[in-house]
Amino acid sequence: MSRIRRGFTLIELLVVVAIIAVLIALLLPAVQAAREAARRSQCVNNLKQLGLAMQNYHDVLGSFAMGTRTPFQVAAPPGGCTNNWYDDMSWYFGILPFYEQNPIANAVNFSLIISSPQNFTSRGMKINTLGCPSTGLDTDESGVACWSRIRCNYAVNFGNTNFGQQNGITDPLTGQILQFGGAPFGFGLTYAIVDITDGTSNTMMWGEIISPTDSPGWDGPIAESQIGIGGQSFETIYPPNAKYPDQVVRQCPTTNLNGIYGCTVIGQTGAERSQIFITKSKHPGGVNIGFCDGSVRFVKNTVSVSTFRSISTTKGNETISGDSF
Repeated sequence: MSRIRRGFTLIELLVVVAIIAVLIALLLPAVQAAREAARRSQCVNNLKQLGLAMQNYHDVLGSFAMGTRTPFQVAAPPGGCTNNWYDDMSWYFGILPFYEQNPIANAVNFSLIISSPQNFTSRGMKINTLGCPSTGLDTDESGVACWSRIRCNYAVNFGNTNFGQQNGITDPLTGQILQFGGAPFGFGLTYAIVDITDGTSNTMMWGEIISPTDSPGWDGPIAESQIGIGGQSFETIYPPNAKYPDQVVRQCPTTNLNGIYGCTVIGQTGAERSQIFITKSKHPGGVNIGFCDGSVRFVKNTVSVSTFRSISTTKGNETISGDSF
C-alpha cells in the first residue's frame, strides 16, 4: 500500500504566522520599555557621577565650579580666535579631574581661552559620562581649530529667570514680574553649599538637555556645554520638556532638535542675557534632575511651574512639599 504524506495546509501555516506576529507585537513594547529603563538607569548613574564630582570639587576648593569662567561681556583670556567672553570655558573643564578625566584636564591650557587652537585636542574628547544613552553626544565642526566642540546632555542650573539671571523680567506664562531667586551657578562667580539657604536637597544642580545630532557644522548654542554662550545651562521659566521653543541668539538647529519642540532666534546683539534654555530629555514623561545634595530624581513633565521654579532657586525661601515633584 502506498504511504500517505501529510503536511501543513496553507490555512494552518497562515494561522501560525499570525500567532507569531501577535506575540512579537506584544513583546516588542516590553523589550523597548526594558531598553529605555536601562538607558534611563545609566543616565541617572551619569548624573550621580557628575554630582559626586562637583561635591569633590567643593570639598577641595571650597565652592562649586563656575558656570562660566569669564563674566558676562568681559574680555576673555588670550589665545582664541575672538577672545569673547562666550568662547571661554564653562564648568565642563573645571570638574574633569574629579571624575577621573585627568588626562583631558592635563591637556587643557587654562591660561588661554578654551577656543584657542592649543586647546583643540581637549575640546574634541568625548566623555561617555556626559552623554545620556537615550540622546547621545555630538561633535560640532570637528575639524576647525577654534570652534570644534562636544555637545553634551547635561547642563547646570542657572535659576528661575533667564540665562542672564536678570531681575524683573516678564513671566511669559502669566505676564507677572519674575525676580531672580539665586542659583548655584553663574558668570565668573562661585557659590558654596553655605549659599544655598533653601537646602541642597531642594535645589537643582544638573538637568538633562537634548543636542542636535544631524549636522557636522555649528547648530546654535543648544547643548554646547563647553563654553559660555548658554548651552552649558538651563533655566526654569518653562517646565520640563515644555513645548515652547528655546530662545537663543545667532542660530537654531536646522531640524529643531531632531523634531523635538523647537527654537527661536531672538537676535544677535546684546540679546544673550535674554536666552532661555529648557531642560529636555527623550525619556517618556519627564527628565532626570541632579540635586545639590548629590541625589537624582525623575521630575515629571506635569510638575507645577511654581514648584519647578522653586527647586531651581538657592535663596527663594519657598515652601516645597517633598512629594510635589
